[in-house]
Amino acid sequence: MPAGNWIGPFQVIRLEGWLEMPQRNFDIETRAGVNGQAVYQTGRRSDAIRLLSVVDVLNQAFAELLYESYVARVGEIHQIWQMSVTPWNTKYMILHVHKMRIQNHIFAIGGLNNGATTLACMWDVLPVEEVAT
Repeated sequence: MPAGNWIGPFQVIRLEGWLEMPQRNFDIETRAGVNGQAVYQTGRRSDAIRLLSVVDVLNQAFAELLYESYVARVGEIHQIWQMSVTPWNTKYMILHVHKMRIQNHIFAIGGLNNGATTLACMWDVLPVEEVAT
């Protein structure tokens, strides 16, 4: 288990949002003039989840390159580790990555890369259950 916050192969300083697993879904059918309801189990699904990541990098050029690496992973399925925990061993498909800001800092110490620039991105991910073939 890796330490810290990870989205697939990318480690980040901060990862905000709530990870969920796919849940059972139902369709409920009611008809006018008919007593009761029909309930159909329609499988395990989930809605997309939005996460915010922040990571430090050397400079603005590296931030742009890292963002391009994020975008290249769209459509792939990865595990997400939040504070060294991935709930239920669920994997997530990366649907979209939005660049929120690249911010240069006058003075910065620490972080993952001891960088003077931070990259903040919003991720849309979808919990999925991989089916064995």
